Amino acid sequence: MRYRFGSKGELNIHSTNCNLKNRWVVLSPSKMEEICAGNWRWFYSISNRRDERTNLSLGYDDNIGKPVIVKTIEYRANDLKDETSIRKRRSVLIEQVNILNSLSSPLLPEPLDWFYVNNNYDRNMDEALRESEPVLILDFEQASTLTNEVNRHSFRYRNYNGISTNKIDSSKVARLGLSILNFLRLLKEKNYAYLALSPEHILLLKDYVPRFVGLGRICKLRNGHLDSNHINFGRTLLGYSAPELNDISDNWGEFATSEEVGAFSLGVILHQIIIESDKFEENTLKNGSFFYPNGVTESIIKNQSSGKALHRLISGLCDHNPKTRLVDYDYIEEILKSIDLGKGREIVNKNGVIKEYNNDLGIGRIIDNSGKEFTFYKNAVDKRLLGKLDIGRSVIFSRVEYDDLMSISEVKDTISIASFKQIELIENRETISNNNSTQPSYSNKPKKDGWCFISTAAYGTSLAPKLDLLRWYRDNVLIKSNIGRESLEFYFRYSPNIANKLRGMHIRKYIIRTIVDFEAELVKCIKKLSNSSIQYSVLAGLIFIIYILLFILAYIFVIPERVFNIETTTSRGENE
Repeated sequence: MRYRFGSKGELNIHSTNCNLKNRWVVLSPSKMEEICAGNWRWFYSISNRRDERTNLSLGYDDNIGKPVIVKTIEYRANDLKDETSIRKRRSVLIEQVNILNSLSSPLLPEPLDWFYVNNNYDRNMDEALRESEPVLILDFEQASTLTNEVNRHSFRYRNYNGISTNKIDSSKVARLGLSILNFLRLLKEKNYAYLALSPEHILLLKDYVPRFVGLGRICKLRNGHLDSNHINFGRTLLGYSAPELNDISDNWGEFATSEEVGAFSLGVILHQIIIESDKFEENTLKNGSFFYPNGVTESIIKNQSSGKALHRLISGLCDHNPKTRLVDYDYIEEILKSIDLGKGREIVNKNGVIKEYNNDLGIGRIIDNSGKEFTFYKNAVDKRLLGKLDIGRSVIFSRVEYDDLMSISEVKDTISIASFKQIELIENRETISNNNSTQPSYSNKPKKDGWCFISTAAYGTSLAPKLDLLRWYRDNVLIKSNIGRESLEFYFRYSPNIANKLRGMHIRKYIIRTIVDFEAELVKCIKKLSNSSIQYSVLAGLIFIIYILLFILAYIFVIPERVFNIETTTSRGENE
């Protein structure tokens, strides 16, 4: 019964508290190959990384008939002369046993045995101390590290013939992300935090079921924050650790929470899986931590299936500011589930008003025109809108709905008109105010308009693809000139009632729709041109003229209803 004791030799085992004869046997690499057919090599990829605190060896348990992991202490030369240093080293392994017992999860290695032996190798150690050398036996699983699977392109999408493509299987990534999230939840519930979770700390068993190793980076919490007195406090890893853990001015993250450090590592892992690398690209590290967006890898992320959602998720998780980092595990779960499910029913360009927004937590609520409330998070907000989410501000938001799930995918400014208009909800009616002057209330505003009231009424839906082209023109051309903004203000005041009257006029709606189709084709052309070209300016002006004529024509169509003089109700024609 002899155990490899790191690179220093072998440890003879003689136990006083249990009979070890013929039970624990150290196996040679050739024997391990025979038993595990190559699936044990992940062990050496981990054991060869010098932890400098513990040693790993492979053994075999004759009682259960399977390989095991033997974990012992790694001593430095100076430690052997000092009893305090020796006991401090041993406390590392003792704490790992405590962690395993406290968490008691199949997501972690199973502790099989814990005992003390005689250390006959380290002769410089005091004899009394050599008689109580701790040894931890853990179960061994045939597995592969996540690092190996990433380098083998195992997360690429496979077609119906099982042939690997160049695209990442976003659903597969999301499912693994959900498993990692469950582990982070367990740590939080048990009052622990993982300081630097990396692909090398994740083993993938059969069917990609994860198991987490790296017990030396699990830190105890105290009063909801990292316990700076814990033996594992300060155990960070380049790139994967949250930036506050590398910041001396922040007391090395002493006041960080389990969610803050866990969410950051999750974001980095998801990113590394998608770009298929266990290394960090140049210019993607800042103060020892990965940062995203970084100007290097965004295009890779965005070009994947569900790339927009992945980009926003990773951006939120890898935020270097812990106060605005995406740490809501429930919401992270919603996003990962939506990516796993693939494309849901996307409902775009729905109008709403900010009801509340907490900048510190990065969470807020929107109320739509029908009075329904929706929760949104910072990572879904257009960056140009951040810092301007005042109560009562008009916004456009998009959401994705699945059979049992709904999430806000985007929140953006309606138009620049929002900078000088404010919408207030008064008894379920929208009152528009410009500076201090109050305009009439429009209770008959179409429910789904996207600020294209007349066109929406003509098509009978706000989801018509050609309306997206008109919105692009509004947001990228019209809004950038004074005359464009003034026309939008006028349009916003009067078009809702015109649109409501137009809904029941089928022939006139067809005429309007035909003009809008032509206008949309022109917008499609202008999108391909440089905004500094003459052709761009000519087409932009032509589209604006058509825009004005369209409004005048719609007004003429509904003159008999005296739309500007009486309050109307929605027609019995087509409704959205």
